[in-house]
Amino acid sequence: VYTKNSITKVLGTQFNVTAFADESLLEVQVIEGIVAVEKGNRSQGFGDIILNEGDLLKTDEQLNTYEIHSNVSKSAHSKWRQGVIVLDDLSLDRISERLERWFPMEIILESEGLADKNLTAEFRSSQPLEEILQEISLALNIEYKVDQQTVIFY
Repeated sequence: VYTKNSITKVLGTQFNVTAFADESLLEVQVIEGIVAVEKGNRSQGFGDIILNEGDLLKTDEQLNTYEIHSNVSKSAHSKWRQGVIVLDDLSLDRISERLERWFPMEIILESEGLADKNLTAEFRSSQPLEEILQEISLALNIEYKVDQQTVIFY
């Protein structure tokens, strides 16, 4: 699997890759077997990171960091297949990006301080957007308003 800044190679396994072209985050979770993640893009190889069953690699290319978590729940990172939006200790800035992928809307954070508020939660993609927004605002102790296809957190 080629992404903007990595190559994940199949070595007889099952795995999930979460990467979006407009985000600097990459997650690779090994469900079964072993994978090798080559850091860098197709033209620049920085060597392989070997992941075993139950490992989760989280990278942030913008910050040039990565970490590997072992014995991660296999179901948590494959829930997207069942239409579950999993937010695992994500900032409101990242949550906004994820929600904009699931729902036809734009999210605006009225102040920069809101971007750093983190949340861990799960939502069904079939849940009404209003319900998800209410739960996020309650959990983070913030307000929001909806104006047509725009949500403003403040």
